Amino acid sequence: MAAGPKEDVFCRIWRGLERAYVAYKDDRVMVIMDLYPSRGGRPW
Repeated sequence: MAAGPKEDVFCRIWRGLERAYVAYKDDRVMVIMDLYPSRGGRPW
C-alpha cells in the first residue's frame, strides 16, 4: 500500500520510512521510545 497524505508517523515508522528507536518488534507489535517527550518522567 502506498503512503497517502493521511498516513501518520507511526505507520511510516512501521513501514521503515521514518527512523525511530525501536525497543521491540515482532510481526504484530512494535515498541518505540519517545526520545523527546513533552513532559518529564515520574517525580519519584
